[in-house]
Amino acid sequence: MKKRNVIIFIIDGRRTYKSEDSKTTKLDYMYEFAKESIEFEYVSCSAPSTAMSLSAILSGVPSYYLSKTFVNLTFNGTSIPSLNRILEKNGYSSYGISSSFGQFFRETMNFDDSKYRLGIKKTLHHTYVNNEILKNLLPEMKEPFFLMMHYTRGDHDVVDNSVREGVKILKERGLFEDSVFLMTCDHGYPDPDIKRKDIDKLGHDLVVTDDNILVPFYIKYPGSVNGLKVKTMVTHLDIVPTILDLLGIYDQKPETAKGNSLLNIIKIGGKRAIYPNLKIRIDNRYINQPGRITAIRGPEYKYVYYHDKPILDVGGMLSNAKESFYDLRKDPREQINLIGTKNRKYRKEIEEFREFFRKSENEAVEYQKAHLKERRFYILRQLKGRKGDYMKNPCNILKDAKRQINLVIYRIGKVFRFSYTAFR
Repeated sequence: MKKRNVIIFIIDGRRTYKSEDSKTTKLDYMYEFAKESIEFEYVSCSAPSTAMSLSAILSGVPSYYLSKTFVNLTFNGTSIPSLNRILEKNGYSSYGISSSFGQFFRETMNFDDSKYRLGIKKTLHHTYVNNEILKNLLPEMKEPFFLMMHYTRGDHDVVDNSVREGVKILKERGLFEDSVFLMTCDHGYPDPDIKRKDIDKLGHDLVVTDDNILVPFYIKYPGSVNGLKVKTMVTHLDIVPTILDLLGIYDQKPETAKGNSLLNIIKIGGKRAIYPNLKIRIDNRYINQPGRITAIRGPEYKYVYYHDKPILDVGGMLSNAKESFYDLRKDPREQINLIGTKNRKYRKEIEEFREFFRKSENEAVEYQKAHLKERRFYILRQLKGRKGDYMKNPCNILKDAKRQINLVIYRIGKVFRFSYTAFR
């Protein structure tokens, strides 16, 4: 099978629909691009923050698995297999361009674009220089390649034209039609037109309402059906398995990757019924961080769990309630919390979502425990044979790792203690 180039365009913080807010509304170009690609209309990110979301996109691993805190995040594709590392083993070159997340891309892609920024004005967040860097880079890119472009958030027309121009550059150089091309957003953005008291005071990375976690999503590859619209709900975690499937190397899907290939959905025309009981988990923070909120979204309902107190209810009111539950068909703006309902149908759904949450939380903890134990052995191997300060107190380093394991266990214990008293 021919090794096709893989290109992913990620646009920062855009909702799935048009609105008055020019910096976060859906791009006009996306409506045009839908005509020459396959559009998935219900796609959830793994987390509403850029770093967490990009890590999940590249690895296929739920964001809350990937670190204990933001400080601990060292996503370089070594401990957790990432798409670019898998492709590199198959003869691909990797390139990552971002005007605002350069360090993340340098660490993840092991690619420094500073050489290709020469002659370009110093870049700041919300400054669009990606296409200029791309023009400088293209003459030296080795095929087959994996290219990831991250366009930062800003004025609608500026971002719209930048993304449009980026695709045009690839088309003019004959690098579009024969490639696997995917366009999405790292997360959505809270809609200012939806009135939620005090929610605008929170950073977008803390909010798990649909306007902030659902994202535009388009994919095009040789032989794909232009203009197809898929109603089935899917997740960013499906990107890695889908690309590997398209390249004929699905058997190299890492065990850590949790998503599924989207090709089965595409083959049946995108019918909604393929995953009727699908539940997708979204987290706004890593497992050991305070202020953590978890959302479990299904095709029709959403369950939200607030890990700490005091919390800000999704409806915008301060509350000590640990849970929220919404019927998204009747209440798409998530204004009516049904967690205390006596309706038998809703009660059954709530219990199913609670069980899914408990199971996924336990899996995350077990993953962290295993990772930390492996980390202890790694540290010991690194220290072995060293002298001086390295060997004065190696046990303290190992004890610190053990303390982190215990902290993870403690936090999950809080969840299950609450589960026993409040869920029964």
